[in-house]
Amino acid sequence: MTNATKKPGGWSAVRQQLAAWEKPALLVLLEDLYEAAGGNRDFIHARSKAGECGGEVLEKYRGKIVEQFFPA
Repeated sequence: MTNATKKPGGWSAVRQQLAAWEKPALLVLLEDLYEAAGGNRDFIHARSKAGECGGEVLEKYRGKIVEQFFPA
């Protein structure tokens, strides 16, 4: 089996670029993403487990998944 070819400009390119950034620049990027969309906010809260909101966000998505398999 052969390895899939990587797309130019894909995650590898982004990862290389971000690896060179300083922490303050990464925090600004995360803040911009956080402010841009509610889905981003939910994801960041869930991943960082920021306060009690992380559990609430995970529970919201768990409920959506359960509803798909066991509709009311």
